[in-house]
This record gives sequence, C-alpha cells and structure tokens, in this order.
Amino acid sequence: MLKPEKPATRRLQILEALRASGEVRVEDLIAQFDISPATARRDLRLLERQGLAIRRHGGATTPELSLYEASFRQRERTCSVEKRRIGLAAAALVADRQTVALTGGTTTTAVARALRGRQVVVVTNAVNIAMELAREERIRVHLTGGRLRGSSYELVGGAAVQALAGLNVDLAFIGVNGISVERGLTTFNEEEAEVNRAMVYAAQRVVVVADHTKMGKATLVQICPINAAHLFITDSGAAPEEVERFRRAGLEVLLA
Repeated sequence: MLKPEKPATRRLQILEALRASGEVRVEDLIAQFDISPATARRDLRLLERQGLAIRRHGGATTPELSLYEASFRQRERTCSVEKRRIGLAAAALVADRQTVALTGGTTTTAVARALRGRQVVVVTNAVNIAMELAREERIRVHLTGGRLRGSSYELVGGAAVQALAGLNVDLAFIGVNGISVERGLTTFNEEEAEVNRAMVYAAQRVVVVADHTKMGKATLVQICPINAAHLFITDSGAAPEEVERFRRAGLEVLLA
C-alpha cells in the first residue's frame, strides 16, 4: 500500500497531472493515491473552486484558455446548421415591437437573419448585422458608433459603449467565444467585451447564443459572470453532463 499523501501535496500532484495530460480520471486517482472515491472527488472540487480544473463526469480537465481567434468566415462555417437552429429558437422569443440588442458574431448574425420580416427594433454594434437588416422595412436598426474591428465587423471603443449607456432593451442576445460555469461569458478582445457588457447592463433579459463547441471553454476576457444571463440557447450536440452543470448553476438552457 502506498504511503498516504498529505492532502495539499496530493492536490498539487493532481494539478501537475492535469497540466501534463489535460485531464485526470477519478478511478486513476483512487489507484494512484490509495484514496476513496469521495476524497478524489473532493480534491477535484477544491481545484475547481480555485479555477484550476473543470470537473467532468468521472474526472476533470484543465480550464481551456483559447488565445487565438479564427476569422469571421472560418467561424461562420463552423456548426453552420446548428447556428441556424439557434438563431430560429432565439428569434422565436422576440415579440413584435420589442427592442433587441445583438452583439457581433456568427451566431448572433444567425439570430438577425431569423428576425427578417418581423416588426422589431434592433440595436447592434455589428456592421454586418446592420447590413443584413438594412433592406428590412419593418425593422428599425440602430448602429452604435465606434472604431471598426475588422476581424469581427464590430464597432468598439468609448463611442460604442456611450451609445448603449442609458438604453433599455427588452432582450440582449450575446454571442461568446466561450461559456463556463466558473468563468462566465468570455471573448477574445477586451474592447468587444466592454461593449458586450454594456449590452448586458441595458437588457431586461440576457440570452446567450452559442453552439456546443463553446461550452466549458474560457477565452481571454470575461464579459460577465454566468449569473448575469437568464437563458442559454445552444444546440442538441451539447453533452448532457455539461447542460446539467449549467442548470445546476441556475442558468436555464434551451437546446435548439
């Protein structure tokens, strides 16, 4: 039998294993450290609380921190069918004559396309979304000012944030590059996060729209914590255990 490790030493070794391989399994921890399943799960829970691990069914993985942003066209081709379904589900939440805010992004662009023909007011900082809706006679589009960020077609900076200050919108549809229980809604760019945060503050109801590949991920900059959102619309490819984690955290999840 192995000599029992002190809890702090054991957790440090678990963390080293996580960083080396990207994941650990409860059954392996039981065998390696001669501990009970409850102790193994408690160690992983403590590491998760410190932001050092994300628990999965049967083990844990490292929090995924993505640093490189794909081009808009590349992202638009990823999960395109799923994004269309998410867009339709999101648009179904909007009543005529409501005011909605849309951040930039490929999934929010799908929401905008699904709103065609509706009588709504759209507030956005995304130039491409404004262009998508420009010929819609029943949709009134308010485009924020700001400096154009070419890779995402979004207007950012103080002018964009100021344009949103004092607004009161019924729904804000927030696109993200990552969403996790621990780190909330995240994106790659600090200026985009600032504008998105202003939309969150302006909305009576905040709806996150993101395909299943964004779940459990954290990118560079936090937009807001998970409890700032009211609903998360994703696709049916989402892992059931991931969906359950969000629901246990108090976030309603709709599978499109």
